[in-house]
Amino acid sequence: MTEILDKAFLIQIFLPLVAGFVLLFSPSKTKAFSKTLTLVISIITLALAICIFIVNPPDFIWSVLQIGGCKLELLLTANPLNSFILKFFYFGGGF
Repeated sequence: MTEILDKAFLIQIFLPLVAGFVLLFSPSKTKAFSKTLTLVISIITLALAICIFIVNPPDFIWSVLQIGGCKLELLLTANPLNSFILKFFYFGGGF
Protein backbone atom coordinates (compact mmCIF):
# COMPACT_ATOMS: atom_id res chain seq x y z
CA MET A 1 0.00 0.00 0.00
CA THR A 2 2.92 2.35 0.72
CA GLU A 3 4.24 1.96 -2.83
CA ILE A 4 0.85 2.92 -4.22
CA LEU A 5 0.61 6.01 -2.03
CA ASP A 6 4.13 7.06 -3.06
CA LYS A 7 2.98 7.18 -6.66
CA ALA A 8 -0.65 8.15 -5.96
CA PHE A 9 -0.32 11.42 -7.83
CA LEU A 10 0.97 9.76 -10.99
CA ILE A 11 -1.64 7.01 -10.87
CA GLN A 12 -4.33 9.65 -10.32
CA ILE A 13 -3.29 11.46 -13.50
CA PHE A 14 -2.16 8.76 -15.90
CA LEU A 15 -4.53 5.85 -15.14
CA PRO A 16 -7.69 7.63 -16.43
CA LEU A 17 -5.69 9.15 -19.29
CA VAL A 18 -4.36 5.81 -20.53
CA ALA A 19 -7.69 4.04 -19.99
CA GLY A 20 -9.47 6.82 -21.91
CA PHE A 21 -7.19 6.41 -24.91
CA VAL A 22 -7.56 2.63 -24.83
CA LEU A 23 -11.35 2.92 -24.73
CA LEU A 24 -11.35 5.64 -27.38
CA PHE A 25 -9.70 3.35 -29.91
CA SER A 26 -11.46 0.14 -28.89
CA PRO A 27 -14.07 -1.32 -31.24
CA SER A 28 -17.69 -0.44 -30.60
CA LYS A 29 -18.52 -4.14 -30.17
CA THR A 30 -16.90 -4.09 -26.73
CA LYS A 31 -19.42 -1.69 -25.22
CA ALA A 32 -20.06 -3.82 -22.10
CA PHE A 33 -16.30 -4.18 -21.52
CA SER A 34 -15.85 -0.43 -21.96
CA LYS A 35 -18.53 0.38 -19.41
CA THR A 36 -17.10 -2.11 -16.92
CA LEU A 37 -13.55 -0.81 -17.35
CA THR A 38 -14.77 2.77 -16.99
CA LEU A 39 -16.51 1.90 -13.73
CA VAL A 40 -13.46 0.09 -12.36
CA ILE A 41 -11.10 2.94 -13.27
CA SER A 42 -13.49 5.46 -11.70
CA ILE A 43 -13.65 3.48 -8.46
CA ILE A 44 -9.85 3.19 -8.32
CA THR A 45 -9.31 6.91 -8.90
CA LEU A 46 -12.00 7.79 -6.35
CA ALA A 47 -10.32 5.57 -3.76
CA LEU A 48 -6.97 7.19 -4.51
CA ALA A 49 -8.50 10.66 -4.21
CA ILE A 50 -9.84 9.77 -0.77
CA CYS A 51 -6.43 8.33 0.23
CA ILE A 52 -4.68 11.50 -0.93
CA PHE A 53 -7.13 13.59 1.09
CA ILE A 54 -6.80 11.49 4.26
CA VAL A 55 -3.17 10.34 4.24
CA ASN A 56 -1.55 13.39 2.58
CA PRO A 57 1.32 11.53 0.84
CA PRO A 58 4.74 13.11 0.39
CA ASP A 59 5.35 15.48 -2.49
CA PHE A 60 6.20 13.90 -5.82
CA ILE A 61 8.99 15.54 -7.82
CA TRP A 62 9.84 14.29 -11.29
CA SER A 63 12.81 15.86 -13.03
CA VAL A 64 11.62 16.06 -16.64
CA LEU A 65 14.54 17.88 -18.25
CA GLN A 66 17.88 19.23 -17.14
CA ILE A 67 20.19 21.33 -19.30
CA GLY A 68 23.21 22.64 -17.46
CA GLY A 69 21.96 24.48 -14.37
CA CYS A 70 18.36 24.78 -15.62
CA LYS A 71 15.82 22.16 -14.55
CA LEU A 72 12.27 21.46 -15.56
CA GLU A 73 10.50 19.54 -12.80
CA LEU A 74 6.98 18.31 -12.30
CA LEU A 75 6.01 18.97 -8.67
CA LEU A 76 2.81 17.41 -7.34
CA THR A 77 1.80 18.25 -3.78
CA ALA A 78 -1.26 17.65 -1.66
CA ASN A 79 -2.14 20.63 0.49
CA PRO A 80 -5.60 20.84 2.10
CA LEU A 81 -7.14 22.97 -0.66
CA ASN A 82 -5.83 20.82 -3.52
CA SER A 83 -6.98 17.65 -1.78
CA PHE A 84 -10.44 19.08 -1.16
CA ILE A 85 -10.82 20.14 -4.80
CA LEU A 86 -9.68 16.71 -5.96
CA LYS A 87 -12.15 14.96 -3.68
CA PHE A 88 -14.94 17.36 -4.71
CA PHE A 89 -14.48 16.59 -8.41
CA TYR A 90 -14.23 12.85 -7.92
CA PHE A 91 -17.45 12.81 -5.92
CA GLY A 92 -19.24 14.34 -8.90
CA GLY A 93 -19.09 18.02 -8.00
CA GLY A 94 -17.42 18.90 -11.28
CA PHE A 95 -20.39 18.16 -13.52
